[in-house]
Amino acid sequence: MAAILRDAGVPEAAIALEDRSTSTYENVAFAREMLTAREVVIVTDPYHAPRAIVIARAMGLMARADCPDHRASAKARAREGFAYLKLGWWLLRGAPAP
Repeated sequence: MAAILRDAGVPEAAIALEDRSTSTYENVAFAREMLTAREVVIVTDPYHAPRAIVIARAMGLMARADCPDHRASAKARAREGFAYLKLGWWLLRGAPAP
């Protein structure tokens, strides 16, 4: 995703990479620790963006997404479906983490 931002003309100094996470929840939580503002743009796949935005907003961020134009594989779409089930469980429980 950093390469996509660079190709779009975003200055290197404006790109912060979070590389510790193993899930979308962790990615947003760890990235939030690096932020100086609450308003963020999440750069992700089109099929992943809605879930990433829900997680970021649940963590108090004002989030929107910017997605590269490409199609997801059937495997990626199926995986995202299961991730939505986990997200729903997390939101219903009101738990601090999935």
